[in-house]
Amino acid sequence: MRAPAHTLATHAALVALLAAGLGACSGGTAATGSTSPASPATTSATPMADDAASPSASTSPDAALTSVQDLQAGDCFLPSSTEPQTSATEPASPQPQDSSAPAQVPSQIDLVTVVTCSQPHLYEVLSVTRLSEAALPELSALREQASVACQEAVSPYLENQTEHPTYRAQFLSPTQTSWKAGDRTLLCLLTSSDSTELTAAATR
Repeated sequence: MRAPAHTLATHAALVALLAAGLGACSGGTAATGSTSPASPATTSATPMADDAASPSASTSPDAALTSVQDLQAGDCFLPSSTEPQTSATEPASPQPQDSSAPAQVPSQIDLVTVVTCSQPHLYEVLSVTRLSEAALPELSALREQASVACQEAVSPYLENQTEHPTYRAQFLSPTQTSWKAGDRTLLCLLTSSDSTELTAAATR
């Protein structure tokens, strides 16, 4: 049985807080995605902004797949392209073959390919938080929690970026389906600012 999905989202709220000037606090952002109901064992991407992230074509059909619920801080990964998930409003896009071009990432992700961070990847996990609410929070509440949970982890990578940023932040949150199955993980992620693949661990 496949593991329940998570929702991938862009953390616009965190970006806004940083833009407002969080003084000595380092800045950070969360990545965008589209929120939609997930099928069992699928992780859903919750949008924090309007720009969407995309999965890369580098995922090999023969590569071992890992549930997003098993990801840990420091893991670098590519969303699985073997069975792309789609949101209620966005059709799945074909995987591009040019790794220099932005890939199309499904709004819901259940399985990923974990790779060493020196290999091409789309995301690096910066922190993992366990949600404690009795019911799955609304998107606005999830964004607020991600702002708090992810800020410390992502700000060192984002605070000194120039007008041509290298990174942006995103988070993965449970979907209704995965929540009912016991999923409580909120993942803070770092990805490239233009949704192209990274080929090294993130640098501050």
